[in-house]
Amino acid sequence: AEVDRVKRDIIRLYDKDFIRIDPTGKASAMFKAIPSELTRNSSRYQVASVTENGRANRLLETITNMGESMVVNMAYHANDPGPGMAFHKDTSTFKMFVGDTGLFVTLAFWDKEFTDNVIYQKLLTDKLSKDLGYVYENVVAQMLVASGNELYYHTFPTESGKHRYEVDFLIPDGDKVVPIEVKSSGYKAHVSLDALLKAPLHDTPITETMDRLVLQFLGSSQSMHDISQQLVTIMQDGKIDAREALQLEQILCALDHIMQDICKLKQTFSTACTTNTTGVSGS
Repeated sequence: AEVDRVKRDIIRLYDKDFIRIDPTGKASAMFKAIPSELTRNSSRYQVASVTENGRANRLLETITNMGESMVVNMAYHANDPGPGMAFHKDTSTFKMFVGDTGLFVTLAFWDKEFTDNVIYQKLLTDKLSKDLGYVYENVVAQMLVASGNELYYHTFPTESGKHRYEVDFLIPDGDKVVPIEVKSSGYKAHVSLDALLKAPLHDTPITETMDRLVLQFLGSSQSMHDISQQLVTIMQDGKIDAREALQLEQILCALDHIMQDICKLKQTFSTACTTNTTGVSGS
């Protein structure tokens, strides 16, 4: 409880700083609303829902000052998810994260007398409920910024046009871009990431590079570990009930996806080796 009181004092100091930045109180309101805005699962921070008559394009200077304060981390929408995203940054479409996840958790539960330690325990043991998954997203944002990265994300319409895919983060890496989807252990699919890899970019398909496939394989390895633990649990009593039968069906589906990743990796690796061998013999 003492640590939580200290964190609340820090947040109050930050709040006073935002009042100095913007005496109208809009910066302060936007800072306090970060957890609720992330919970909305919206494709952008809805400034109008937080501030009266507020629009992002009218508050660009205030929002920029908030980002420069390093109290918050800004992720801007990249209209073009290819290399050179800084040239295609939409400054009026963004997401906002708290620079320190510990403060983020306290801010999210500000209405409680003190933040329950159970929340931290669940976070550290990867048992946080799915409705608190935005905490993981804030953690990843903090880690990426601490590593010297600028944050971008990308949304694009689904095939039906009724919804939008969203890739949580895009990180520039030389002439390539690394897409990142943040998922808790309860999720096995990465629909938006798969759609991005198939989406056209300036009439040129985005291809799966070797490093992307290796990352997928690493994810598959973790899934295999999870599956092993699930199978042990299922077979503990030597019987399979209806719920466990459904779980086995989901495991088989996950294994099919893992085999697809392995086949892609083998094919790409074989092609890369053939190309390198041809290059050496031709020199």
